[in-house]
Amino acid sequence: MTRMCGSANLGVWKFFERVAAQHPSFQFFHGYGLGLIILGDRVPAPTRSAIRAPREIAHQIRAAYAALGSALTVRAALGERHREIEAQNTAHSQSLGEIEALKALIATTAGERDEAVADLAAGLEALASSRTSLAQAEQSTGLLLAERDSALAEMSRRADEVVAALQSAEAKLAKRDDALSRAESEIVTLRSDLAVARDVGTAALAALRIEPATVPEKPGMPAGGRSCCGLSASAKGIHCPLAR
Repeated sequence: MTRMCGSANLGVWKFFERVAAQHPSFQFFHGYGLGLIILGDRVPAPTRSAIRAPREIAHQIRAAYAALGSALTVRAALGERHREIEAQNTAHSQSLGEIEALKALIATTAGERDEAVADLAAGLEALASSRTSLAQAEQSTGLLLAERDSALAEMSRRADEVVAALQSAEAKLAKRDDALSRAESEIVTLRSDLAVARDVGTAALAALRIEPATVPEKPGMPAGGRSCCGLSASAKGIHCPLAR
């Protein structure tokens, strides 16, 4: 038994025809071709009916085997197609699993995106609030600085007034000290004059008590060379302040 491919190798057909002319044979024409050649004088029983069959029966046998071959070919094709379909179903199931995983990932990513958007919105709101607080703080700081500058200006003005008052007080104190100094000098002079006048008065009283008054010897001059206060012109070295 041999398989032949007439379209691929014509030499096999020629070889089969040459050998078949010398030995019992049976040739199939479907597919690539299948030929039976019996070498020897005995024809096996399973092949005897086909090899010795008349032309019409041989055509029927060939048609039956062709149909069986076609059915086997179709079955093989269907099996191959079934395997392909199973592989495609498996791939489809895997693809569905991947799609579900991608859907879950997309949902997770969407959730994370929504959270990120919410966080971004909260951050922007916090930033806006911080900017508002900063603006208010800057405004408050500006007001505080203005108040501070005003207070410093007022303190500087008051300090200038205090300095001017101190300078005026120092000038007044200097004048008072000068006046006190002059007054003290006048007081010392007056005390000195008062002491002298007291001494003169004391001496005059003492002289009046000791010597009686006499008539003056010269006009305008008390008698006995005494002064108007009863003291000698040169008594005890004391001169009357009324003597001329």
